[in-house]
Amino acid sequence: LSALLESKALDGSQIPIVGYQSTDTRVLASPQLFATRAGLSEQIAKISTHLATVGITRLALVFEERPDAQDLTALITKAVTPSGAKLVATAMVKNKGSSDKAVQDLQAAKASAQAILLVASSTATAAFVEAYRMDGGTAQVYATAEADIEQLAKRLPVEYMSGLSIAQVVPSPYKVSGKLNKEFRDATIAAGKTLQVPVSFAMMEGYVNAKVIVEAMRRSQPVTPEKVSTALRGLEAYDLGGYWVSFKPGQVGSKYVDLSIVNAAGRVTQ
Repeated sequence: LSALLESKALDGSQIPIVGYQSTDTRVLASPQLFATRAGLSEQIAKISTHLATVGITRLALVFEERPDAQDLTALITKAVTPSGAKLVATAMVKNKGSSDKAVQDLQAAKASAQAILLVASSTATAAFVEAYRMDGGTAQVYATAEADIEQLAKRLPVEYMSGLSIAQVVPSPYKVSGKLNKEFRDATIAAGKTLQVPVSFAMMEGYVNAKVIVEAMRRSQPVTPEKVSTALRGLEAYDLGGYWVSFKPGQVGSKYVDLSIVNAAGRVTQ
């Protein structure tokens, strides 16, 4: 996304990009970018508010190497402050083999963290959690939606996954408690054997993106890039079935965040 924006390829274009995923704190200024998921601030606020209800307010931040590290720390600090929480330590995972160093940095911090906020890809998340648990780390680990819980379940043994929580930006694909959930499940059942990959949170997010695009196209007859972009900007409090999307200037498309956790049996619960 950064390379695309820097290339200026979108300048003057009306082709919308719908459903991008990014935790980059730098402003994505292009009017053609439409995020259907909650942003990093919303995810961290949800986690810190949840932790504060059980008296956990001393948090450590672990993140993958990134050019906006300073801005990320500032954003996280601002997001956890309303819940009364504060960052007492930070550590960066620089590459595949640096998880051990990040663990050492946390253990060396003077103030003991009660929980760890993890902003990293699935691969880096798995590497850190494994290194942290092997080193005897016992603090609860809360990852953002950048980490895919289904991928982590394949990479890590149950004993390391147990208790790991991830902020989810779409409703659970494993439930049928809401209209969107049921519609999604009905669609996957109807697809039957033609569905080549297992049901997952990533698939649910793709389904949300598709529904948003289809609605914009429905409002854009006859369909043109310009009309679809205009229709997307006109989506305000659009209900997909318990999941609301609004594309107001300077805002992410959704505020929805829920927390999933892996229990001792290795099952995802919410």
